[in-house]
Amino acid sequence: MSKLAGEIIIVTNTPRELLPFVPANIRIITDFYHNRGPLGGLQAGLSLARADVAWVIDVTNIFPSRNIAHKLLKLLGKRNADIALPLINNKLEPLQGVYRT
Repeated sequence: MSKLAGEIIIVTNTPRELLPFVPANIRIITDFYHNRGPLGGLQAGLSLARADVAWVIDVTNIFPSRNIAHKLLKLLGKRNADIALPLINNKLEPLQGVYRT
């Protein structure tokens, strides 16, 4: 992801567990509102992102696709939208998309 993103943010409610394993240039933040699940993490990450657009992936996506990210970014600009989400198995994936912050 570092080849595509100028900033990487990890949102977790247990930041101390990750500190020994995460490089110093990656920001680790916690949810503003705890026990809200992935949407709480999405809200915190988008609120603190420094860029105008954020590529969001969840922890289960161990092989994020640069091609999908580029297509979603193009779609975001082309449609002048705030969100572009992939449709995977006929289901929108909000934790795999690009968002205007």
